[in-house]
Amino acid sequence: MPTLLHQDKLNEFLSMGVQVGAGVKGTGYKTQDGDATNKGQGVWTIRIKFPKQAVVYRTTGVKYSPDDAGGKREASKIAYTIFGAYSDKFYRGVDYTRINYIVNVADRYMVYLDECSTLNEASIERGDTTPPRKIIGGKSYWTEKKVKGARAIWSTYLDSFIKQLPKQNKTDPSPIIENVDPRDLDKLDEYIIQVNPKLAIETRLKVITEFRHFLHWCYEERITDRVHQIKRPQRGGNTGARARMRKEITPEMYLEMVDYTRARYTGDNIPKSERDYAYLFHLWFLIMANCGIRVPTSGLDHTLIRWEHLKKTSYNGKTQWTLKRKEKLHEYEAIILEPAHEYWSALESFYEERGINTKSGIVFVHPYTEYKMTKWNEREVDKDGNGIKDDKGRQKYTVKKATDYDAIYIEKGSPIKSFKARWETMCGHGTGGLGYNRSGTPLDRVPQSERVSPGSIRAWFITQRLYSSDDIKIELLARVVGSSIGQIEARYLRLDMNKSYEYLSAGAYDAKGKTAQYKNGYYVGRK
Repeated sequence: MPTLLHQDKLNEFLSMGVQVGAGVKGTGYKTQDGDATNKGQGVWTIRIKFPKQAVVYRTTGVKYSPDDAGGKREASKIAYTIFGAYSDKFYRGVDYTRINYIVNVADRYMVYLDECSTLNEASIERGDTTPPRKIIGGKSYWTEKKVKGARAIWSTYLDSFIKQLPKQNKTDPSPIIENVDPRDLDKLDEYIIQVNPKLAIETRLKVITEFRHFLHWCYEERITDRVHQIKRPQRGGNTGARARMRKEITPEMYLEMVDYTRARYTGDNIPKSERDYAYLFHLWFLIMANCGIRVPTSGLDHTLIRWEHLKKTSYNGKTQWTLKRKEKLHEYEAIILEPAHEYWSALESFYEERGINTKSGIVFVHPYTEYKMTKWNEREVDKDGNGIKDDKGRQKYTVKKATDYDAIYIEKGSPIKSFKARWETMCGHGTGGLGYNRSGTPLDRVPQSERVSPGSIRAWFITQRLYSSDDIKIELLARVVGSSIGQIEARYLRLDMNKSYEYLSAGAYDAKGKTAQYKNGYYVGRK
């Protein structure tokens, strides 16, 4: 414990005195009488001691001089400022002896995320409707996938950002989080652009949102006493929203996709298993294009479509089908266009013939119990060709070479998480692909405005409804697709409402005055 000379008690828990370093002789001071002192050059230092708490010593940085009353007054002001921060922590029940260097706090945050993921995944497996760990400052819950995404953001952007923030003391390993200047946090977007100038604005906003989740957690843990509203880049209103829209599916593209997916199961010499999976992809595409839901792509069970969600009613003698959905913490009933009734019926017949339940459970499931041969990707093996372990330390793959094939066991009735691979093959520039999407790299990603994605199907549905009538009620359309009026308006305002409904309602293109045709039990369109 340091010895404080000339000590004064400023309040019940605060004292101030002069600390002289060991062996310091100093040059001394001249007194008013002209006598030289032999006192070293000490520094005014404070001592803080709350009941049942450790003693804390902090320097004010003001040098001591026996005749300098102004220096003592300045040191007293600084003492009370320092004391205020410790007092606040004490009365909030926080351990004020811990110095919250921001890098250390971030490490504790990562541990917290892993705990949340473990608890929530176990809760989901039990079938709980509400996982216990919500994202503080967010609207959803931490899952293994969300934590993985958050960790990727930290390793790519945030870890290096917090390390370059200005430190209060040169000897500190990183800034103390309570003392970080909010104006420095507002420079996060500028830093992101420096790291990756080509990063889309939506991704930059995700990085900022993740950092705010961290700040909300710090506030909840009583590490900080406020959550700074970090400056965010402007999206540009409706104009900006339109510029960021996914590449649109045109009527010609839609018909090309229908022909492409249909040819994959109606052609000759196609193996039975491949024919059936191609047929399911075709029906999936038609159903999604005629129902304005967000296309499930995450692979999470709660986002997948279930037979129980399908609702069939009658109104004025006309059949009406809807699909109940819960997305982004709100529920809605998505309208299913009349042409899609036949697609749903074809799908029901397909599964019923194979003894698979169509009354409850996930809609798109594997029709067989089988082993599928899968080619390994180079990312799935390490530099020695060995299989990489997953996040929980389990061996993920056992291949020896990236060019090897391996068999994956698939159980009949297990969910088809997504049709991502077939979609990318269809839209890519590879052999037989339609050539809509160019290939990108991690450093040169293809902007979503230049890429046809499964989300483009929903945009197609919305566009068709907007084109269908000059009197379309945007608020009603927003309700049945689970979107906002603002997002619908962003698309609506750039449309030419004089376009022909017959030309642009290609979702129902092959339906008018025609009857459904089946070949060997497979739906093949209308004639």
